[in-house]
Amino acid sequence: MTRYFKFWRLLPRSRRAWFKLSVSLLALYLLTWYVLPFAFPYQDQATTGSRASMLVVDKDGIPLHHQARSDYFRLQKVELSDLPENLILATLAAEDKRFYSHGGVDFLATLRSVKDGIEAGEFVSGASTITQQTVKLSSPKGSRTLKVKLIEAFTARHLELTSDKETILSSYFNHLDYGNHMLGPKQAALHYFGKPLNKLSLAECALLAGIPQSPTRHDPRDNPQGAKKRRDWVLERMQIVHDFPAEEIARAKNEPILLDSPQYLTNAPLIAAMATPHGGEIKTTLQAKLQNYCRETLRAEILKLEDKHVQNGAVVVIDNATREIISLVGTHDYQSSHSGQINAALAPRSPGSVLKPLAYALVFDKLNYTPATVVPDVETIYSGSLGPEEFVNYDRTHHGPVTIHQALGNSLNIPIIRLLNQMGGPKPLLELYLDLEFKHLTKPAQNYGLGLAIGSGEVSLLEAAESFSMLANEGCYQTSQLFLSDAEHTKQPKQPKRVLSRESVFLVSSILSDNSARSSAFGSDS
Repeated sequence: MTRYFKFWRLLPRSRRAWFKLSVSLLALYLLTWYVLPFAFPYQDQATTGSRASMLVVDKDGIPLHHQARSDYFRLQKVELSDLPENLILATLAAEDKRFYSHGGVDFLATLRSVKDGIEAGEFVSGASTITQQTVKLSSPKGSRTLKVKLIEAFTARHLELTSDKETILSSYFNHLDYGNHMLGPKQAALHYFGKPLNKLSLAECALLAGIPQSPTRHDPRDNPQGAKKRRDWVLERMQIVHDFPAEEIARAKNEPILLDSPQYLTNAPLIAAMATPHGGEIKTTLQAKLQNYCRETLRAEILKLEDKHVQNGAVVVIDNATREIISLVGTHDYQSSHSGQINAALAPRSPGSVLKPLAYALVFDKLNYTPATVVPDVETIYSGSLGPEEFVNYDRTHHGPVTIHQALGNSLNIPIIRLLNQMGGPKPLLELYLDLEFKHLTKPAQNYGLGLAIGSGEVSLLEAAESFSMLANEGCYQTSQLFLSDAEHTKQPKQPKRVLSRESVFLVSSILSDNSARSSAFGSDS
């Protein structure tokens, strides 16, 4: 009794003293609840959600490839307005039923947690609000001590004072781990059910809402019974907290858990590697249907050539009118041990005779020759930087006097070598290649020699495709475009520059489109 008596003696005995105590307590409350939280800053991700993984889409927004983050998680961010109401209600019922009424810390839940802990002799239930969980999920991982919990509480209060509930809830959803390295409900819905969020049933929403509490224990693939038990508990909470009709809850409980096969969108890994490494959606100029067609066609062609030891290939398709790359396939099989992860569309290699049309167009410009000009296709030895050089045709024969029309049509080597020599050597051709931005030709012209006309210098398939697009655009070169929403790669295309005359390009195109010009070497139906 003496102890209690001494305590009462500490209480104020006058109105003035009570007033001072009340003012002091009010000031302490205001300082603690409205000022002190600002001493605990939160991470930017507390309002923006976790960093999204890269999603590569085609020009119309059709997904092509979903690149996992460095931590192997995949996340497609979603706005709160895109979430089905049932998923929001299920999550609130499971995690924080008073989310919209508390100020960041739920004191009722905290008292309940303390009471349960005292009765059990250990902490058996948490009291973290969604705001506190958002702070935790957006902060570096650390030990779970009382000090850390207090810091999280003040930080959550800071977040509540400077952000609205919708921003916090949206960020929370975009942090949630739904198991199997899937973050966020949009990614989870696709992974488990193979459907978008707006197609989820009440039972499916409840199932998803129950997973984050323990993604391993509630994994519907590894522990379907545990996942169902958690789902049904969430449904019961929805009935209590949100007054859902009992009949609707009963139907949801009876709904079987039907999971879709996990699908990982990995159709364009090399395109993702070309983009700036950051999260979010990367829009390209590709056309999904054509991209898939080219990939399957390349794969079929490689299989046909298997007995000839052809192990890889690439495809580049450019829309000549827009300069957009509408298909780029850098490998026939990304998982192949034979250079499958090397982008063959960008890798430098000898182009062989592919670029002969460019050399002939240059001949028309520099020497004023025509397709009717006759060139000797005879044995000739030239002096090169490494000694005498002798060139041969593909068929190892000489054809005597031939017109340029015949020489280009049948891809003869010796005539173009002679013509390049007449222009003074490989320097004019190298200058043309550099105008076309062939980035791998870094040596002086004499290092390549006259063989530059038939492939002694390395170029990429993309560079070669861009040069032919130049021919289609009457001799005007302009860089092609692949990315539409990648800050580093979406620079405005340079203005077209003329590298060959319109007349020379027309003559070359005429020869290339003439089936009879190729007949002696490639048959009449080539």
